[in-house]
Amino acid sequence: MKIIFKYITIALITTFSAITVQSFGAENENSVASASEFSKVIVLSPKEIKTIDRIRPVQEDYIRKHYEGYRIIFNMYTKDSKDCPIEVFALENDENKTAYVTFDMSQVYKKFKVKNKETREKIELLEKKH
Repeated sequence: MKIIFKYITIALITTFSAITVQSFGAENENSVASASEFSKVIVLSPKEIKTIDRIRPVQEDYIRKHYEGYRIIFNMYTKDSKDCPIEVFALENDENKTAYVTFDMSQVYKKFKVKNKETREKIELLEKKH
C-alpha cells in the first residue's frame, strides 16, 4: 500500500508541476518545480517542538518567515530515497508563483516515540501516512 501511495504522490507532484506551466516555451522559472527545489530539506529541530500538536504551527511559522506572501495550497506525506519521512508543502502567492517546502520529520518523530503511549500512537499514525 505504501508503494502505491508513493507512486500516486509522485504522479500528483508531476501533474501539479505540469499544470502550473503556462506554455511549453514559458521562461517563467517559478512556474515548474525543479528537482533542486525538492532537494532542499528543512530539518525541524525537536527542541522547538515541545508537544506533537506544535508540529504544524512550527512548520507554518517557518513558511510564513521564509516565504512571505505565500499561502499553503496542500501538503503531503512521503519518504525520501533514504526512507526518511518527509512532509512537502506546495505554496503559491498572489502572482501564481509556486514554491515547495520539504520538511524532514525523522528527528521529530524519533523524539516523540519515547514519550507516553498516547503520543507514540499518534506518531505511529503519522508515520503510516508516509
